[in-house]
Amino acid sequence: MLGGDTDDELRNAQICIFCTIIYLVTGWIAWRELEYFVWGETTVAEIQSIAGTYTIDRRGRHIPKLLVEFSFTDAGGTQRVERETVHSEWKAPPGGRTMIEYFEGVPNSARISGVTLKLPVWIFLAMTGAATIFMILLWRHASKMVNGKPGQRRKKNRQ
Repeated sequence: MLGGDTDDELRNAQICIFCTIIYLVTGWIAWRELEYFVWGETTVAEIQSIAGTYTIDRRGRHIPKLLVEFSFTDAGGTQRVERETVHSEWKAPPGGRTMIEYFEGVPNSARISGVTLKLPVWIFLAMTGAATIFMILLWRHASKMVNGKPGQRRKKNRQ
C-alpha cells in the first residue's frame, strides 16, 4: 500500500501516540495518589453496611463488587458518612472498624486505606525514567553530530 519508510513512520507515530496516552493517564492516577499521600488525612471509620453490587466492564460483563458504607468524624469535627466500592474479595476487619483516607472538607473523597492504585504509579515512574534516558541519549547524539564529542562545546577559532 504505502512505501516501507512511510509504514515505519506511521507505526512509530502510532506507538508515540499510544505511549503518550498511557503516560497521561498514569500521570493523572499518580497525581491522585500523591494528593492522598501529601494532603490526605487518615482516621478510623465505623463500617455501617456492606452490600453486594456489580459494575459493568466495557465488554458488558457484570463484575461483582462490594459497596461499603462507613461513617467517621473528620479533623474539623464534622460527622461524615461515605461509600466506596471495593473488590468482592475484600474482607471487613474484625470489630467493624477500618482505616480510611480522606480530604478535609471535600465530600465523597474518603477511601479505605490500602485500596490504592500502585501499578499505574510504577508505570508512570518507569515511563518518566525512560523518557529522561531517551532525552539524555538524544542530547548526546545531537551534541556529537554538531561538536564532535558529546557534552563539549566547539572551540572558537582564534586569529
